[in-house]
Amino acid sequence: MDSIRVFDDFLTPHEFQFAYDFFRHYAKWIYGHTDTKDCRVYWFKCLLSKEPYFTEYILSNINKLTDDKWTLDRCYANGQTIGLEGSKWHSDLEGEDNDTEYTAILYISDITRENVEGIKGGIEFKTDDEIRCIEPLQNRLIIFNSHIAHRGRAPCVPTMFRISVAFKLKKIN
Repeated sequence: MDSIRVFDDFLTPHEFQFAYDFFRHYAKWIYGHTDTKDCRVYWFKCLLSKEPYFTEYILSNINKLTDDKWTLDRCYANGQTIGLEGSKWHSDLEGEDNDTEYTAILYISDITRENVEGIKGGIEFKTDDEIRCIEPLQNRLIIFNSHIAHRGRAPCVPTMFRISVAFKLKKIN
């Protein structure tokens, strides 16, 4: 599997609307999430481990899309507003890269090709002294090796609440 893969229009319109409505009406956000222990910038987190739509249904879609079998370690959503920058480079796992642990990010917010330039809020990856930024387009799924250094950038528009769902995956051989 490539170390970073991007899939646009991951869910069907009906499937995506269900996820979108969940965050509009039912999500319970907790303030105080951070990407590293020594980071002083916090943002919002919504625990999804007891939400079968995310932990079972969307996981099965990821399995079909990638033609791999994954187990889910954790599932949660990040909520970021202007100024809540994931400024520290980090990887989701420490230790040896064994090519079995990946992170998938699904973007939910109303960020489209037409407005992304003004909103920003992408995810940056650092590999071999190169930085690659991927825009947080609505219904875009990004799957990447969990050992790759990355950081989530905040939107730069005060009214935008950028929601990304994180799936911590382990490949079953």
